[in-house]
Amino acid sequence: MLAGLPLHFDEAQYWGWSRELAWGYYSKPPGIAAAIRAATLVCGDGEGCVRSIAWVSHALAGGFVFLAVRRLHGERTAAIATAIFATLPIAAFGAVAATTDALLILCWSAALYCYIRALEDDRARWWLGAGLAGGLGLLSKYTMGAFALSALVHLLSTPQLRARLASWKPWAAALVAAVVLAPNLEWNAMHAFATFNHTAEISQLDRAWLNPGELVAFLGGQLVVFGPVFGVAVFAALGAALRHGRRADARLWLWLAFTLPLLLIVGVQALLARANLNWAAPVAVGGAVLVTLLLHEGRRPRLLAAGLAVNLAIAIAVYHIVPAAGALGLPPRYDPVQRLLGWPELGAQVRTALAAHPGARLVGEDRLVVAELLYYARPESLGARIWNPGGRITDHYRLTADVAGAGRGPFVIATLVDRREALAADFHGLRSLGMVEGACARCARPRQLYLYLAEGFEGYRR
Repeated sequence: MLAGLPLHFDEAQYWGWSRELAWGYYSKPPGIAAAIRAATLVCGDGEGCVRSIAWVSHALAGGFVFLAVRRLHGERTAAIATAIFATLPIAAFGAVAATTDALLILCWSAALYCYIRALEDDRARWWLGAGLAGGLGLLSKYTMGAFALSALVHLLSTPQLRARLASWKPWAAALVAAVVLAPNLEWNAMHAFATFNHTAEISQLDRAWLNPGELVAFLGGQLVVFGPVFGVAVFAALGAALRHGRRADARLWLWLAFTLPLLLIVGVQALLARANLNWAAPVAVGGAVLVTLLLHEGRRPRLLAAGLAVNLAIAIAVYHIVPAAGALGLPPRYDPVQRLLGWPELGAQVRTALAAHPGARLVGEDRLVVAELLYYARPESLGARIWNPGGRITDHYRLTADVAGAGRGPFVIATLVDRREALAADFHGLRSLGMVEGACARCARPRQLYLYLAEGFEGYRR
């Protein structure tokens, strides 16, 4: 899908984080940055290498899904469940874009495999493996915490397993996860709990009110996550599991326990405020297995084949048709990739401006500009700062890279609109370097930046 396309600004931001590894970042734990850093050490800084963490994570997650299902249901069912998981629309997108969800789903599936093995023989290594995978998942996205809730629900609701909670092993697993997460907690404590506050802010629970429309949108959105056929099937499978569940098949109850709690949590979040579809991304693992049990073991081969065919068609569209939307004559506002275009050309021109003024440091006005130019104007752009006269901390650059901590300059400043008068209040010797444009015939608006050279910074005056 994204082969040959520029990085989305989130991907560029994660790449920038990977150049300055830390135990936390304003909006995310450090897992995504560490993964990109590992990938780029192997294959370089190209877009494909940055995005390689997605397909590698997706492939590994599929492997753990196969191993987990095979332990409980046999090889044929495992193969079908893996095929369903691999072709889910959320997986099709998650396999090609560098996102935290790719790592989260990998850690969730790994932890679930270790948990299943631990239930089989109660060996400490499997409990500790589940704890390690859970801790790494928390370093990818805090949603991983729902795994512990699912495990607790499963153990408590299964009479023959409740005694496991009296053992030290599950609690040792929880301790391992906590130890892995501890450096991130320390980073948050040193930065006014920035990531936790950001997570709370985007949840909008402080403005909570009943929003049934948001709930309907979230539940209906599962048709996008699973595909139209499997989206309906997953709700049918959940209903069947709730009706028969533990009494009929303990294995079915396990998959329900690792699907329904997170779906309910995010559903309540949607009802009270809002929720993005990807907030329940790990539901794809258990949901794929539940669909498999409903359609394959329930002997509904036509529905199974239809669901796979529809999802494969969606995947082909994602990989091949979406990037060519502009060539198909769609208006720019309907072109899903137009917002990615133009930045390499802009970056090259900003790099030239920086090279023409040795010693000047890049300054941007918002995280989009800083993130894209850090990547596309490298290496001259490395060490970029952000101009933040309002003083609000709304992203990692404003938290850690305010121009106020960069001395007096010189600076090459890039803004999306003409900010000459506002910049003149803070920078001495400000002069325009003109406007640069990135070729983007498919963009809804011209891709352009205003560039300025400033010889000194005395502090924010407004």
